Order: sequence, then C-alpha cells, then structure tokens
Amino acid sequence: MRTASRNSRRLTPALPRPRPAAGHAAPRRKQGVARPLCAAAFLAGYPLGIWWGSKGGEYAAQLVRYILSAESYTGRQGVFAALLSGTFLLLLCVFAAGFCAVGMGLLCLLFAGQGVWLGFCAAAVYLQEGTKALLMYRALLSFQELASLAVCLWLAEFAGSLCTGLYLSVFDAGVARGRLQADARRLALRFVSAVGLGVGISAVGSGIAVFVAGVLL
Repeated sequence: MRTASRNSRRLTPALPRPRPAAGHAAPRRKQGVARPLCAAAFLAGYPLGIWWGSKGGEYAAQLVRYILSAESYTGRQGVFAALLSGTFLLLLCVFAAGFCAVGMGLLCLLFAGQGVWLGFCAAAVYLQEGTKALLMYRALLSFQELASLAVCLWLAEFAGSLCTGLYLSVFDAGVARGRLQADARRLALRFVSAVGLGVGISAVGSGIAVFVAGVLL
C-alpha cells in the first residue's frame, strides 16, 4: 500500500503555481524608481538654471541684493518663517502629486524646477558679485537647500509608489485589493514626519543663516 501511494504521488504531475498578475507586481518593482528619477530631474534642471542665471537681468540683480543683504537676516523668526514656508510648499507639492495617476511626471517636473531655481540663484550671485559672494551664499543657505532636497526626495519615494498604483488602476490591470489604501496611509504618515523634519531643518537653517550673516555681511 505504501509503495503504491508513493508511486501515485510520483506519477501525479505537479500543478503550476499561479503567478501574480502583472499589474499587482508592478508597484513593488517600480517603488524604488521615483527617487532616482526625481534626483536625475533635479540634476538635469540645475545646469539649465545656471544658463538662465548667467543671462543676468534686473530680476537677477534684485534677487542677489535680497540674498546678500544683511537686513534679510536681522530677525531669526522672520528667517525661520521664510525658510519653513518654502520647504512646506515643496513637501505639499510632492504630497499632492502622489494622489495623481500621472504624478510621476509631475514629481519630475517639480524637482527639475527646483534644480532650475537653485542653479539660477547660484549663477546670478556669481555673475553679479563674484566668487566671494557665491561662497557667502553657500554658507548662508546651502544647509537649508540640501536638507530640504533630501527630505523631499525621501517623501517622493512614497508618493511615487502611490501614483504608480493609481496609474495601473486607471490604465492597466490594477493593483491588489487594499494596496492603494495602504500606500495612501503610508504617504500621509510620511508627509507628517517630513513636515516635522522640515520644521527642524528650518530652525537649524535659520540659526546658521543669522549667524553667518552677522559674521560675513
């Protein structure tokens, strides 16, 4: 009896295991794509901003006077509010892009625009005032700019996961049940954490800016 049962098990063909649908597996495969794409978009926009800033103009001159003016850093609370408002606006745009089916393209445009703006500021300062002014600009605002960029890239990873799932639900085979709700909750929690980090970054950045302005300007 045991020999017959063993032989029957050997002769029974193994049934193929069902494979997950392509739409269900796609969000996990594409989850790590958002951050490199956004970073690449930022790096692509930075040289364009340098080219734009090298053109000069009245707006560039006014911007440089504002950045390098000691009056712009007289009150730490005002500097903190200005830095925090800019960081919060970027985080809010990243968060909102996650709830759009074409949000990956919007995220790339957002980070490319950020790269254009920072490149424009650096080129305008260098063109108007020279190398020393560029070093002062870096000392004043480089911490705030780089730290805010890092937090935005971190949040973009979760926004990209959600907008990829939305894209598949609208244009492809869809995603697993409950996947979108889980990604939305995860993005909302990360957004709250990112805002908290933005508050801390702006507090440190405003302290650095006020101290450097008091020494160098």
